[in-house]
Amino acid sequence: PAMYSAVLELDVCIVHGELRFHDPVTGQNILTLTESNEEREREKQARQEAEQRRQRAEQTSQQADQARQQAEWARQRAEQTSRQADQARQQAEQARLQAEQQRHTAEVRLEREVAARQAAAARVAELEALLERRQGDEEDDLRA
Repeated sequence: PAMYSAVLELDVCIVHGELRFHDPVTGQNILTLTESNEEREREKQARQEAEQRRQRAEQTSQQADQARQQAEWARQRAEQTSRQADQARQQAEQARLQAEQQRHTAEVRLEREVAARQAAAARVAELEALLERRQGDEEDDLRA
């Protein structure tokens, strides 16, 4: 059973022998150090995946540049070949634009995740400090 702490403005309970905090305003649990580390690892993995997507987008862009060069040579040879080259260039440009959009979306998501993690870490530190003060006050009260 959780107890509400007016000082912390959180619900506090013990889950599997571990002190846990829940923010009733946001409805979110405050991460433990282990959970925070796991989240950080997931964020690292997401950054690595975003970098891989960026590299694939760069490769796609380079391939698009090559396709445009080939299309130019093909136009000089024949009108029919020119139309085929135009289609290939349009597909390559569309792929480049899609890759750029994916990269941008990944960057925005990463920025949001980093900001959310920083805010959560700051809140955890604030709550830990409040808890330590509270425990210190309780120990002082018991001694008195």
